[in-house]
Amino acid sequence: MPKIEGFILVSDAPRLEHHWLRRLLVAAGWAFPAVTVEDYDAVSFAHFDGLALDFLYEKLERMGVPHRAGPDSARLASGWLKALQVCEQQKSG
Repeated sequence: MPKIEGFILVSDAPRLEHHWLRRLLVAAGWAFPAVTVEDYDAVSFAHFDGLALDFLYEKLERMGVPHRAGPDSARLASGWLKALQVCEQQKSG
């Protein structure tokens, strides 16, 4: 799976995502690669701290939780984007 090799797959429901990823790939006739789906919160806490982490979760709290995969993924990505922006602002002073 060249599109996901070398990337960390992250989800707020990693066990569920791993299950469905495996089922979809097997149904498509692909060999299931040795990939893991990491927990969004664990990866966020490992990557950010302080103000950036506060802004990440504040961004998520202000957005409603959609019940569709695409909008939910966009919501989680927007939290990370906000945290990255805060990190950059802190670096530039």
